Amino acid sequence: MAGHLEVNKIVQYDLYKRLWGFLDKQPINKMVPFNRYKDDEIIWQRLTDRNEESDTHVLSVYPWTFKFDDGEVCEGAIAEIHLSKDLTVNKVYMVM
Repeated sequence: MAGHLEVNKIVQYDLYKRLWGFLDKQPINKMVPFNRYKDDEIIWQRLTDRNEESDTHVLSVYPWTFKFDDGEVCEGAIAEIHLSKDLTVNKVYMVM
């Protein structure tokens, strides 16, 4: 099973821009769970079995480059975005 590292959701501006751009084209409620949706070079998947109590939707994003406060960069990672029913971001994870 993959490990999940919660990342600071406040500094994930690039991820949010891509998320809102993608959801403008592909409504989350019309996504078939686990089907892959390609947007440019990014693959999106709606997940169903990783929901936490406050989450309504979980999306996987691959490949994603995480940039951390200390200058470290992790390329080719998987991002997992947990969203509320109102599509506000609850948590962002880097899947390892």
